[in-house]
Amino acid sequence: MDSNNKPGEQSPGPVVRKDEGRAVLDIQSGLAIAATRRKDKQVHNLYSLLWKREWLNIALKAVLDNTGSKTSGVDGMRGADLRDPSSRDRFVEELRTELKQHTYRPSPVLRKYIPKAN
Repeated sequence: MDSNNKPGEQSPGPVVRKDEGRAVLDIQSGLAIAATRRKDKQVHNLYSLLWKREWLNIALKAVLDNTGSKTSGVDGMRGADLRDPSSRDRFVEELRTELKQHTYRPSPVLRKYIPKAN
């Protein structure tokens, strides 16, 4: 739990404007429709969507809304580390720059085996 939050209260996520969410949904819907109508049609330049600020804000909101955001990831970062709006903005801008410049390298996935009876 975040020290500034009451029990059961989540850290505030990034501010996602309604029109941002709508724009992303419209693009996703358009891609899905195009893919189902024309099986032979190829979609180009999807990578450029990854570094759009509104896509990153929506993705970050989904991650921070997840209960797993209370624990550290492999990079040591927790959702509480992005509590402050300026921290969130800085994080999104750094990620956006790395994606845009093709310099982003994801951290390895932390794998935890859970022993089971069977």
